[in-house]
Amino acid sequence: MDTPFPERNKRIVEFVRRTVALRQTPNLLRGPTIGVEQELFLAGVNGAFAELRQSQEFFKTLATFPGWNIFSKRASEKFGTLLTRVSYENKNGTFSAVKYEFPPKLIEFALGHYADLNDLAADLEQVWTSIEKAAQRTGLELRCLSSVPAEPVSIDVQTAIDPQLPALHESRRKHYSDRGELVNEELASFPSYVAATQVHAGGFAWWENSAFINKLYSIEPYLIRQSHSLNSKSDSDILRSLNDRWTPYLTVFRGMRLLGFPDLQEWTLSAWINALTETKLVGSEHDSLGGKKIDELESVPTDDTFVDVFKRLRDLQIIKPKLTGTLEFRADPAVRNPDDIMAIAAMRLGQCLLAQSMPKPFDSFRASRKLWYSQISGESATAQKSSDVLSQINSLLKGRKLGEERFLSPLIRKDVPNLSNKKLCRGGA
Repeated sequence: MDTPFPERNKRIVEFVRRTVALRQTPNLLRGPTIGVEQELFLAGVNGAFAELRQSQEFFKTLATFPGWNIFSKRASEKFGTLLTRVSYENKNGTFSAVKYEFPPKLIEFALGHYADLNDLAADLEQVWTSIEKAAQRTGLELRCLSSVPAEPVSIDVQTAIDPQLPALHESRRKHYSDRGELVNEELASFPSYVAATQVHAGGFAWWENSAFINKLYSIEPYLIRQSHSLNSKSDSDILRSLNDRWTPYLTVFRGMRLLGFPDLQEWTLSAWINALTETKLVGSEHDSLGGKKIDELESVPTDDTFVDVFKRLRDLQIIKPKLTGTLEFRADPAVRNPDDIMAIAAMRLGQCLLAQSMPKPFDSFRASRKLWYSQISGESATAQKSSDVLSQINSLLKGRKLGEERFLSPLIRKDVPNLSNKKLCRGGA
């Protein structure tokens, strides 16, 4: 149940509104936009996942390609200077970036923000081809899998690439100890072996309209199985994919309200902020903020300091508001090729357009939450309603008169397994 809303939290809501309004770029202000993030595993041709030396060679090679540049690097006493991100300037003036998600074997590339899915598809193809070539030239291959077997995690490598990563790992372990439970070390390390395709939607002014997010969430139970079907050949494969993605989250962070389909009566800015203030800030034991809740800080963060505080808050809901003004869709698994990535991007854009056009949600927030979790457990079927929702999304995309509805094809043509795409990653089936 949502808790009372203290005066302190009203100030935080106003901070969020001010910050988001100030961060709106011309792209976001012009209307709906879509960006994507895709996580990929790097592996050697012998099957073993990439080590730090191999992944560094991959980044160095990618940075030599036309249009690509080194964006950031870090000095390490143990490993020397390490590349951490390379970037590419797209035709629309935005930048694509490739970085470590969980070093050394898991990388992520990001593109955004696009008003036309056709432009996104063209740049996605270019980025994918460059990454694929860089991997091949360094004796590596892309493994487009939503999960892989767990392996030991090197804290030294994590610290060298991003000093925040060990603190995040320790915070996951602490969720167990806070509940008086023994730590499951494998599950606590799940970001090293679980991968996702994430979509960022902009231009919908969610901070001014909580009803919009409620409607998005009411659509979500009818889409959760759609993206997981892209990697699957049967209902049992879909259920396995859902479990691979969500069991670690729901186990490690059990008890958090902003987890999966969030534990709220309905989604409002005040309910969201209340739930955020109940979470502990990520940080080490030597950090003055680490492990504390906002209401345990000596003073309420100011506009100058709150951005840092906000970044440290755990928000693991499947539709996550960002201070950039975008919404991050986090329910989907890592898929295997550009066509499938574009299918998810089109589905999520269509979901936003559908929510915009709906007079009210399909159901109450609590009922939608119950239905969403029943999809993960395989307790209920929504095939007909899901098909109807996809049909509505298809019509809304068609109404934009950009031909974007074509990107839904891998989701709509269920009778044609999407296994013949020339960009299919090895091991991706």
